[in-house]
Amino acid sequence: KVSINVRKFRTNTDMDDTKAINDAIAYAVENNIKNIFFPDGVYRILSTDQNTHTAIILDNIDGLRLYGHGATTVIQGSNNGSVLYCCLFSLVNAKNITFESMTFDGNAQAEFGENIEKREALNGLHAIYFNPSNDDAIDNVVINNCNFKNTYDSAIASYGLTAQNYPHPVTKRVKITNCNFS
Repeated sequence: KVSINVRKFRTNTDMDDTKAINDAIAYAVENNIKNIFFPDGVYRILSTDQNTHTAIILDNIDGLRLYGHGATTVIQGSNNGSVLYCCLFSLVNAKNITFESMTFDGNAQAEFGENIEKREALNGLHAIYFNPSNDDAIDNVVINNCNFKNTYDSAIASYGLTAQNYPHPVTKRVKITNCNFS
């Protein structure tokens, strides 16, 4: 299987891996590459869109596997208070997506309960967020051998469009296996 290494898209000065990860995904989609490898290390996600509250959006993607070395491949969130909260990955129109052998660290600093004013310190509210644009927009997602830690709310969350009334659009066939949550 052909794969690309996300480090190929880093620069020597990167303290924020958001652009490198987004560039690797764009390159993979443009070149019909289905596997993105994350070698051992910490991948810091600092940049977050002010409107979506998300760093990495998987939209109009069919068939992509993001994989690493398990506990030693860490995707770490940190929005530095630039937005109210941050979702590391958001799936909008995404099918046949796999997250495998990675650790997602939301980097939440503390528990603040419902005190919304303090949530700027929360960083990663959700590690993986399903936000389908319509029924069946998200289908066949596999999350395997992953670790989730330090997320403030749900490590994995499924909602519809935030401005949309209930019922939200349906996410189909999500399989979560051999994952740890702490």
